[in-house]
Amino acid sequence: AEQINLIVSDIEMSEMDGYALTRTLRETPDFAHLYVLLHTSLDSAMNSEKARLAGANGVLTKFSSPELTKCLITAAKAVAEQGH
Repeated sequence: AEQINLIVSDIEMSEMDGYALTRTLRETPDFAHLYVLLHTSLDSAMNSEKARLAGANGVLTKFSSPELTKCLITAAKAVAEQGH
């Protein structure tokens, strides 16, 4: 089986929002190391701060393909550094 190194999740979800998901991942030893990138269609500094406080590594607001690509490259570099 291949290892999961990166989670990309929406913040606005019906049963468990991205903040709760991130906190749960951080509290679970097998998943605490994962790079978590949260996405929201809402553009707000408050959303970004709340995501960081929940333990997210990155936040993408107002989806754009170039910004997503940039965030994923940053994530890949961080994951590669963890492997060393």
